[in-house]
Amino acid sequence: MKSIYILRHAKSDWSDDSVDDKDRILNKRGEDEAKKVAKFLVNNKLSFDAIIASPAQRALQTATIVKKNTSFLKEIQVEECFYFSDLRRIISVIRRVNDDVENLLIVGHNPLWSNLVLFLTGKRMTLDTGCVAVLSADFDKWEHFDDLQFNLDHLFNPKEVK
Repeated sequence: MKSIYILRHAKSDWSDDSVDDKDRILNKRGEDEAKKVAKFLVNNKLSFDAIIASPAQRALQTATIVKKNTSFLKEIQVEECFYFSDLRRIISVIRRVNDDVENLLIVGHNPLWSNLVLFLTGKRMTLDTGCVAVLSADFDKWEHFDDLQFNLDHLFNPKEVK
């Protein structure tokens, strides 16, 4: 049984229109959302063996906050195609994940992340900023993950937590 945690970056700062989209950082609410995601994962004993994130600052910041507030000690892997790409390229990256990884956390953007959840589960949903969908399926090799129907085990929206 393997799991993939699909985390949309937390809320970013739009206060400066001159900042390039890729360079936008999290605002205070976004930082709080990322901490709530980490707390949700810890409280539900949901650990992960690898993190792959978009190179966009808001995604890297989200991943870093989750890393710091969980027991994850490894480096965050950065994948260029997680920043505005297509589903085919995302799937290609995930298919290359080491088979020792049981639980994979990916951090990126919509609409791609919502489309990935739809592709893997058949469930249509929009992941708000900071939302994480935890999906699982019974398989051994990541190269086969896209041939399976995944279960939606958890859907956490930090906006629903005070």
